[in-house]
Amino acid sequence: MIPQTRELLKASGKPYIIENVSGSPLINPIKLFGSQFKNLYTQRERWFESNIPLKEPDQARIKMKTPSAGNGIGEDGSISICGNGGVRGLKSKQIVLYWGFAMGGIDWMSREELAEAIPPAYTEFIGKQLKEYLSVVSERR
Repeated sequence: MIPQTRELLKASGKPYIIENVSGSPLINPIKLFGSQFKNLYTQRERWFESNIPLKEPDQARIKMKTPSAGNGIGEDGSISICGNGGVRGLKSKQIVLYWGFAMGGIDWMSREELAEAIPPAYTEFIGKQLKEYLSVVSERR
């Protein structure tokens, strides 16, 4: 599905960004990790391919002390956000609250949505680069 989507996006002649998970068939993706951003307590690795130049954050990725899914909160506050099982030490309603906190303060999503979500900090980071690119392209015209 990604190759077909890429071809359609390229054919549009417009800037594009494709997001997917680690190991997906993206071409020269930048890789973003929660540890590269303030106020994120989940690693949530995501890859981004684009036909515009994108750079990774200056902040180096560090290894979080995230327990495996369902095994509670790490000593650094990190948590694995996935699936719909329980989380040791948290009640069901607490899971949604903590997951939202760990993703940078998301308070408008369900548990199922959080399990699939891209942290808003990633969107902001990529969006600023896209805005800058479009501004430069616009000035050249």
